[in-house]
Amino acid sequence: MLRILTESGVEVEVELTGENPLTVEALWKALPLTGKARRWGKEIYFEVPVEVGEENARREVEVGEVAYWPEGRCLCLFFGPTPASRGDRPVAYSPVNVVGRVRGDPSRLEGVRAGERVRVEGVVRSSRRGPGEEFVRRREELFSRLREEGRLTPELEREVVELYGRRGENALKAVREGRVVRRGGRWFVKGETDEYEVVRSMCSCRDYVLNVVTGKAGVDMCYHALAKRICELLGR
Repeated sequence: MLRILTESGVEVEVELTGENPLTVEALWKALPLTGKARRWGKEIYFEVPVEVGEENARREVEVGEVAYWPEGRCLCLFFGPTPASRGDRPVAYSPVNVVGRVRGDPSRLEGVRAGERVRVEGVVRSSRRGPGEEFVRRREELFSRLREEGRLTPELEREVVELYGRRGENALKAVREGRVVRRGGRWFVKGETDEYEVVRSMCSCRDYVLNVVTGKAGVDMCYHALAKRICELLGR
């Protein structure tokens, strides 16, 4: 989830969607973002230091949708018709990658003035669909045993997989292959196509943004964060 705040006190939260995961991943990596608001009809947009091409791009959007504009390298918030619209539905200047939707009434954005500063932050919230008490209990027992053992035994590896499923398998593989590295107190995990920085249990990967944060995953970490945590517990 994103939180967008402005100088005039307008604050909205944006629920991220999976329509354009590569764009969401790029934006999440660049957080926090700041910019200067511009207006184009009932659209607010501002430049962001992110460069992504068209993914599943479209010009026609819905009221309340938030999108990245590849041509202008801007984040756009739509709350009504734009100069390109022929009705009440917003139409972007050129194709945009929709990344989320404003929670609640998007007409609140009407109060944002052109030229005021805008800040975008990431928000991590627990979800009722997320890990339950039993998961947390088993996780704490597993982590305690990993710390005490100081090495990965077949039994502990089996428990990691039982608790985290495919994410556990991928985490163990990353640990075995030496893809978890520490540089100057910062942790990085090499994935299949990219390298991700992990801060505590937060990661910039798509799985974390779209599934872990939203509670859809049913676990508390992506495999990058889990691999990093295993290495910490083992004292590596």
